[in-house]
Amino acid sequence: MYGSFPFEVYRIKKGLSSSNFLRESNFLERSYSKKLAEFILKYATKLSYASVKDLVSSTCGNTDISSQQIWRLVNNQMLEISNIQAKEIEDFNGSGAEINLEKVDIYAQNNAEVVYLCDDVCVKEQKRQRDKIAKTGKTFCNTRISMLQKIDGTYQTIVAGLGIDTVSYNGAILWKNYGNKPIPIVAISDGATSLKNDFKSIFGSEVVHVLDWRFAAAVLPQ
Repeated sequence: MYGSFPFEVYRIKKGLSSSNFLRESNFLERSYSKKLAEFILKYATKLSYASVKDLVSSTCGNTDISSQQIWRLVNNQMLEISNIQAKEIEDFNGSGAEINLEKVDIYAQNNAEVVYLCDDVCVKEQKRQRDKIAKTGKTFCNTRISMLQKIDGTYQTIVAGLGIDTVSYNGAILWKNYGNKPIPIVAISDGATSLKNDFKSIFGSEVVHVLDWRFAAAVLPQ
């Protein structure tokens, strides 16, 4: 019977606003087992919500989950993560600390370095030929992804959540990992102006910036 007939959601008038039956009955606020929620959230980052719904149905035998419920689960998780990030920024700002850089000589073989990788993904369009002339009418939907080398040599992925300032959050993560200790940062990214400007805002001074190999190989011949 599932999906075999059309179903319209009736709206309910509440004073000057409106609602609907699903919201009022808390139908969309259903709970999931921890394992099922983790399964949904894992694949929601890789597939469309409709595909996740089909995957859950075929894998777990759960046929009563909808794309809208998956969206709400992802959205609630995103808000939870964003609240945690906001608290980390608040702690950093409240400490009054600043990010301290240690001067890096990248040609000195025995000098220690802390690698910071950064890029924007989901960029809608880029020019085929880089001519340093701004192109009008472009639409961007950027997700800034950074990776910070930690003290133990592993890397922490940094992605700012909903309503979280990217520069502030990166600063909070640097402080959380290194405190007031001078950091010999070497930033590796492409040559986007927005990235270079954010590097200066995050680190508070000119930072050693190395072009990633793919970008260098594409741009240098031009």
